[in-house]
Amino acid sequence: MSSSSSSLPADIQEAAQLLREQKNHYAVIEIMGRSFLVTKNDIVVVDHLRHAQVGDILEFDRIREIGSMDYTLYGKPVVDPRMVRVRATVIEEPKSSEIIKIKFKKRKNYHRRLRYRHHYTLLRISEVEMLPAN
Repeated sequence: MSSSSSSLPADIQEAAQLLREQKNHYAVIEIMGRSFLVTKNDIVVVDHLRHAQVGDILEFDRIREIGSMDYTLYGKPVVDPRMVRVRATVIEEPKSSEIIKIKFKKRKNYHRRLRYRHHYTLLRISEVEMLPAN
């Protein structure tokens, strides 16, 4: 056994091996404080990520749960990043439709119309997989 796998408890290693034998996996990942349940090829709409450009590949390390049809491995609070990998590609950075906020004060002749468009980032989940035991 190598040093990286020996640092994980035996029961977690056994559960991870059961998950590795399954075909399709899902993961619950945390992006900017929000949890998203994702599988491969999903498209996720998140608030604007300033550091990400279109075409960038992002790797997530805050994975709360990984599972398949038969087995699930919960993190306390997150799953060890040496066991699972979730990657996504930034595909678009759209804006919402225009949102108009009207402010006024009665009998004061105060009327304001505020307009803004919220920025989003679209991510395509390209990989959800269990890493091999070392």
